[in-house]
Amino acid sequence: MAEEKEREAGEVLDGRYRLVERLGRGGFGDVWWADELLPDGTTLRQVALKLLHAGMANAQDWGAEARIIASLRHPALVTIYAAGLLDVDRPIPFVAMELLIGENLAELADRQKQVPWRRVLSWAREAAAALDVIHRAGVVHLDLKPANLFLPDEGGIKVLDFGIARQGRGRPTVAAPTGPIDEMSTAAFMVARAEEGAEAKPQLTGTMTRSVVGTPGFMPPEIFEDGEASAASDAYALAACMAQLATGQLPQRITSRPDEEARTTLQAWFAEVQSATVRGQVRDLAVEHPELPAAFTGLLQRWLALDPDARGVTRGTLRDQLDQVWQCPRGWDGTPYRGLAPYRLEDEGKLFGRGPDVGRIGRELVDQPCLVLQGEGGIGLRSFALAGVVPELGRAFADGRHDWLCCVVDLDEAPDEALRRALSGWLEDHGGDGQADDLLTALLTWAEAGRIGVVLVLDDLHRLVKAPAEARRQVEQVARTLAEGHQGLRVIATLREEHTQALLELELGEVLRPWLRFMTAPQPSAVRRIVAGPIGAKGMTIQGVQKVVDELQAELQADGQRLAYLSLALQAWWEAADGSPQVESWRKSGGLTGWLVRHADRVLGAMAPALCSLADGVLLRLVSVQGALLEVAEHELLAASDDQAAVRQAIDGLVEAQLVIRSGPNLRLGHPGLVDHWPRLRDLRLHDMDRLTF
Repeated sequence: MAEEKEREAGEVLDGRYRLVERLGRGGFGDVWWADELLPDGTTLRQVALKLLHAGMANAQDWGAEARIIASLRHPALVTIYAAGLLDVDRPIPFVAMELLIGENLAELADRQKQVPWRRVLSWAREAAAALDVIHRAGVVHLDLKPANLFLPDEGGIKVLDFGIARQGRGRPTVAAPTGPIDEMSTAAFMVARAEEGAEAKPQLTGTMTRSVVGTPGFMPPEIFEDGEASAASDAYALAACMAQLATGQLPQRITSRPDEEARTTLQAWFAEVQSATVRGQVRDLAVEHPELPAAFTGLLQRWLALDPDARGVTRGTLRDQLDQVWQCPRGWDGTPYRGLAPYRLEDEGKLFGRGPDVGRIGRELVDQPCLVLQGEGGIGLRSFALAGVVPELGRAFADGRHDWLCCVVDLDEAPDEALRRALSGWLEDHGGDGQADDLLTALLTWAEAGRIGVVLVLDDLHRLVKAPAEARRQVEQVARTLAEGHQGLRVIATLREEHTQALLELELGEVLRPWLRFMTAPQPSAVRRIVAGPIGAKGMTIQGVQKVVDELQAELQADGQRLAYLSLALQAWWEAADGSPQVESWRKSGGLTGWLVRHADRVLGAMAPALCSLADGVLLRLVSVQGALLEVAEHELLAASDDQAAVRQAIDGLVEAQLVIRSGPNLRLGHPGLVDHWPRLRDLRLHDMDRLTF
């Protein structure tokens, strides 16, 4: 075979394209910045022109495949203007594409080493949608790698380089490349095979045929093994891209790529990669990188399976599978309901029934520096902020950050000390200066320097109202400073609405007034999502679940503060049925009230006898002789005892367990069902009538 002519800038090919500048060179061909010419020789537009080596494709096959590739349309697919064969000194396979300005993911990875998982997942979703389009058309890309995923300056992502894409399921038969192979970012890996069934040889020549095409580390094992190319092959390559970007390493259990670029050294390393690939030797990403969410690593491990069928991929399903991870990154292991425990940042995607509010508040916080969520106690404001709003900022990539985290400050009677503990610990855990004298400056420095944003969550802001001025000074300073607006920083505060006026009377109140947002419990119409959403996410259905939904809708309609009881009852129902709840077991348990009574017995049973006796006394004072619920001032209950500290401890225990609700300065029983259906309280009332009339 005669040596191919070296192309030069200024050369005109077939009267159609004038070469301007070489953009890249690889084992399969070159990419040029070129002018597409009109018949009179003037420029129609600028294009990226990929010229494949003459032996890289059969002319007849390439023409048919090029027409299919050019017909595909998707925002993440680079627009192909023309493809086919150029008649020069010999027919040259070519593709003329839109000229993109930006960088590819290989270049970005070289700079950043590791990219936060959410950004990687976002790119993968866009790429997967494009791959679904080509797979439905019967085309497999076969050379996905970070260098072929391009970030245009105007945003989004583009899937590049269909130079070795194939229609159908067959493996291409092509000549080994004559160009350089020492750049993984531009050259494909060619493993020469001699005769059918012969053992693979590591040598690379320019004359051998029946070569395996792809790039080391991204090429799936079935292509190495002469197997069929399918959508599952591209899934393997996409997973390898995601793993490399998120961890800084290829997913195979191999040594690091050698720094030495000598051909023999690289060939030895390529052979190591091939061996690990065909043996299915993949690193345990969940163990080695526990910072990555479970659903993310779980999907990667499945797509990196040795057996293509085990990857669970068919044509057109890549985006859907990635969307499931996007919606719930940490998966659904264990009980899908949180009970009385608040939702956390890691519970992203599990907070059902709040979708519209999460979207509304999340969009607002993208543009605003601070929001104060005020509402009744017991409606889950903390859960809403952590599992809803903060992830929404991450999904929006607010301020151009790859992701957003949160630093939670549990305000108490000493707000400044609570702030200091939270900031110091958070900065220490995230590579900041947790020992700085000025922790606010340390936080600002961390946010300015990093690629990830942070939300400071001030929970129970009403604690500032009763705190002495000298004990809240630092919290006020931080809130004032961050409310001015800083890149990569936001503030979310939660506030019980009965304390709003008192907070506004503080100096800080005037700063926060514009950021107050009134929140309510989910609407009763959202209850079906709250009940059935987690069950459906675990792939289950429950016959007759509407009966449970109807009961819980009535509860939430009666009192929005009963939201916690819904979660409590659903968790207990799930756990009692060992993960297979049925409507009949809900009915036999007595429904929500039945589960609440069991919870109440556990709470009182866990108290020391003396404390339990004081708790009984508190409960009795909250019910009238006729059985009506009473609101009693907390200070009255304390004043009636000689041991106020012990009574306060009993009250705090009942409030924490949601059996008693604080409503401003008053206390009330959490649910009327406890009066009629809780044997303990019924017996106490019968045996202590004198105390009830006190």
